[in-house]
Amino acid sequence: MQIAQGILFPPGILLIGLLAGVLAARRGRWRLAFALIAAPVVATLVLSLPWVADRISLPLEQRALADSRAALAARAMPRTAVVLGGMIGIAGPDAQAAQTGYDLAGAADRVVAAARLWRTGQVDHLVLAGGSGTAISEAELMARFAADLGVPRAAMLLEDASRNTHQNAERVAAVLRRNNLGPDVALITSAMHLPRAMAEFRCAGLDPVGVPAEFEVLGGWREFPADWLPSLANADRSRRALKEWLGPLVGAQCPQS
Repeated sequence: MQIAQGILFPPGILLIGLLAGVLAARRGRWRLAFALIAAPVVATLVLSLPWVADRISLPLEQRALADSRAALAARAMPRTAVVLGGMIGIAGPDAQAAQTGYDLAGAADRVVAAARLWRTGQVDHLVLAGGSGTAISEAELMARFAADLGVPRAAMLLEDASRNTHQNAERVAAVLRRNNLGPDVALITSAMHLPRAMAEFRCAGLDPVGVPAEFEVLGGWREFPADWLPSLANADRSRRALKEWLGPLVGAQCPQS
């Protein structure tokens, strides 16, 4: 999946198109060369339009919100919350920098939402899921952030080896079994990511209730004229939304019973 993303979406598709166009031009196939270069440029421009990014992202967020509200109207909030990574890193050049701080992205709303659920007594445990390529895992950094928000370390369990959503689900399920916790979990992640994450956690034998904690389209507005212009941020949002749509098609499916 990661390799496919790198090839099919910007900036990878631009580089592939340029290289293929150069090869075609060297063989004298000028029309083909133009098409190979122009197609990814046009695709990138289209994906960078804010209304295109909105149209791809909005249905995912609407589905996540509607499913969450329906589920919580029918059942109680599970006592264990699972927080998926993707929003925090080391605030400096090395692991030592993490001793004094961390670098938060917009998705840090996930930890804030989980901490609020704990402080209001709606959950008893937080399972923080996410590995990294550094000495300190993302799960550990999330735990430090949650502790700064008032959650005691005794209420946290860490899953610090996973690198994608499928691994999140499989390894969180193992953490829950080791700690004699049931399969009912409140699954906290971004609204855009939640539908695919819910499917993966169900495949892992868990019974999640989705808790969307970050919205990029719903509830937002554009204040300045420049907000309606193409941008790399919109292209990135289109890429991430397309990944959520395509993930169930190209990823692992639930084993047949």
